[in-house]
Amino acid sequence: MPVIILGGIYSGIFTPTEAAVIAVAYSFLIGFVIYKEIKPSSLVDILKQSAVTSAIVLSIIGAAGLYGRMLQRLRVPDMVSQFAISAIDSPLLFIILANLLLLFAGMFIEAAAAILIFVPILLPIAISFGFDPVHFGIIMVVNLAMDVHPTGWPQPHRSITDS
Repeated sequence: MPVIILGGIYSGIFTPTEAAVIAVAYSFLIGFVIYKEIKPSSLVDILKQSAVTSAIVLSIIGAAGLYGRMLQRLRVPDMVSQFAISAIDSPLLFIILANLLLLFAGMFIEAAAAILIFVPILLPIAISFGFDPVHFGIIMVVNLAMDVHPTGWPQPHRSITDS
């Protein structure tokens, strides 16, 4: 499957989003035809579980987007940026504190939601210290991806209905 996905993306046959659809279709075909683990009777349960999973993730992202919008309206990112720029005098100190903040936040907040909340706050500070926005974005994503937060999304083998 990685050859199909990466080969299709790098050759320009399809985009990463289309690659996800190809991966799902390929996995379904393999599970249904070759391994015969997916039965037609279990298809409804599989679709229900994927709908629940998608709804949970999108609810978290939607709430984070709303919270981020509220913070922007209250000008919290501007106030935090001004304070941090005046209080932190070293780019090294800033990047260490940002790493610690993101590692800690990743324990409690889903990664996409944390990005929606922290990018408006931390990116202006990072730019003022001379960090490239793309480099800082990579730092954010890597820090947030290291944690396992309470929703358990980095563990795809667990079922939502498992107790």
